[in-house]
Amino acid sequence: MADRLERNHLRAIFYGIVCAVRKTASYLRFEHLWAIIVLAGIFSFANTTAIRPNDFWFHIAYGRSFIQTGRLPVQEQFSFTQAGPYPSVYNYWLAQVFYYLVYEFGGAAWVVLVSSLLFTAAYYLVFRIGLNKTGNWSAAALGALFAAILGMTSANIRPQLLAYLLLAGAMYAIEKFRNSRRRWVWGLTLSGIMVIWVNSHGTFFLPFALIAFWGLEKAVAAYKEKSFSLLIPPIALSGYALIGTLINPRGWRVFDFLYNMGTASTINRYASEWQPTSLHQLTGQLFFMALIILAAILALSHRRLSLAEWSSLILFTLLAIKYTRAVAWFGLTQAALFAESLDILLNRNNRKVARGIDRPWFNFVIAGSMGLLAILSLPWFRSYLPRGAANRNLLMDTPVEAVEFMTQNVLTPNVFADMGFSSYLIWAAAGQYKVFIDPRFEFYPEAIWDDFIEISYAEGDWENLLEKYQAGTLLLHRVFQRPLIEAAQTSAHWVKVYEDPMAVIFTYKP
Repeated sequence: MADRLERNHLRAIFYGIVCAVRKTASYLRFEHLWAIIVLAGIFSFANTTAIRPNDFWFHIAYGRSFIQTGRLPVQEQFSFTQAGPYPSVYNYWLAQVFYYLVYEFGGAAWVVLVSSLLFTAAYYLVFRIGLNKTGNWSAAALGALFAAILGMTSANIRPQLLAYLLLAGAMYAIEKFRNSRRRWVWGLTLSGIMVIWVNSHGTFFLPFALIAFWGLEKAVAAYKEKSFSLLIPPIALSGYALIGTLINPRGWRVFDFLYNMGTASTINRYASEWQPTSLHQLTGQLFFMALIILAAILALSHRRLSLAEWSSLILFTLLAIKYTRAVAWFGLTQAALFAESLDILLNRNNRKVARGIDRPWFNFVIAGSMGLLAILSLPWFRSYLPRGAANRNLLMDTPVEAVEFMTQNVLTPNVFADMGFSSYLIWAAAGQYKVFIDPRFEFYPEAIWDDFIEISYAEGDWENLLEKYQAGTLLLHRVFQRPLIEAAQTSAHWVKVYEDPMAVIFTYKP
């Protein structure tokens, strides 16, 4: 009797699963597969990334300090070459706390997963914008893919990754504000986005540019029609954005950050992301290819651009040419234009995907396969990859073992290290060691950067420079600082105390 009841119970469960699958399959249409394939592919790709040390560890060290003390740790505490306040923390503190809490909750695996979700959510919103404008799933999905390809090379796990989602959210709110009767809802939504953005990353000015383009278009229309009431909506939306922006620890002075970052010679000179986009880089190759494709689709579709669209296209193209890091912003802001033009082109050539071609079980199998791929890409499955696989580890270029050796032994506290190594040292050995330099480009003057480069390449009087700064420990990257490793090995004043496949440590001997 018990066996019969158990068999009936299992049969009922199986029947319920079959019914659920059948019902899900009945809702899936062929056109939906475009979005599923693109978004699942984006998510799966994002899950293969690793945490790079440069712009991650020192940020969560600040997040830890805020959580422990309850106040912003503005006074410099990690460097022995530069003292004084570090005001840039005001613009990152919320993202720093966010990533610190995620890391404390689940370690590197959860950091990768949450970052993948943020990245995918950004391009889901881009897809939704394209879909709202065209009603064409394939064009909207390809628009999101267009943007994602341009954002992938800069999608390191760091505060900037939050800005991807914030920009997509701001664009979505602006679009809804323009076309909705309940404008106050989307105005408040934009205000909320700006509150998060201004306390997380320095690109919070981007929505103001988009609103300004709309305002310029409305200003021309108002002049022609002699109806200046047309200017009220963009002015109101600017007000919503400004109110949210001013909710930060520095108030109006937050805009100083934009000026300081834009004029900081060390950033423009030493940070590769702030260099002009070049065909010698993968990012540059993708950008110029995307620009050609977009221009071709615009030309073939004969789509007439509005003044706001022309302004956006020109500005973000120029920014992407001038700064490598702006390529991602070009992709995000021009994806809707790509989708709309592609939709016109597909319709004109009668090649729009037919919505009536639906085979529910085929659709379900494809969607299920992409879902399985997304699950298998999760960070916890990396351990099953073969040893030596490039994406097996969650941490990249991070001297975990070397810094553990340093924390277990008493070495001279002033450490000259690779820039990325310094970032991790700030996190893992704060209070025990201080660094010569780290990825905070705007914080250190050019003279210190020049000395860092000279010492790293063992050029000139590198030993006297180290003595000048009283650096007594070297934590060196085997690849990036090989000249200094070779020079230290032949020096009578430096003794090797540790080495592994990634790092070498020397201590000073008088």
